[in-house]
Amino acid sequence: MKKIQEPIIGGFFATLALLFVSFIENISGSFNYISPIFLSSIADDSILGAFFLQLIAGWIFAFIYSLFFIKILSWAKNDWIRGLIYGIVIAILMEIGLYIAVDNIILPNLILDTIGMLIAYGIFGIVLGAFIPLSKREK
Repeated sequence: MKKIQEPIIGGFFATLALLFVSFIENISGSFNYISPIFLSSIADDSILGAFFLQLIAGWIFAFIYSLFFIKILSWAKNDWIRGLIYGIVIAILMEIGLYIAVDNIILPNLILDTIGMLIAYGIFGIVLGAFIPLSKREK
């Protein structure tokens, strides 16, 4: 039962942290990161719908981390460093996928957007690593 509870709870709080960090980044104007899921829902004007889509994506990422990446990244000794590495991998893959899939997206500054995405998903991974520790699974 813990294998199901940890990704659900961890994915929820990690997604809240991701959305909070991206909200702060957008308000401060320092980084122009907007989640690809929020970009897809701008046409519908449904912030609540975008939140639930982001939450579902967070849960999917949490289950992928729980089932596969926690073992692959077992060389990292700290749980939060393991989560940070996973978050950075997600950010890089999503950034590459976003720019391959969407050819007409206009961003004011590609480097600031990439840094903002790395920070947001890094925080996502840190929170996820805190909620899904490898040390408890090995005992």
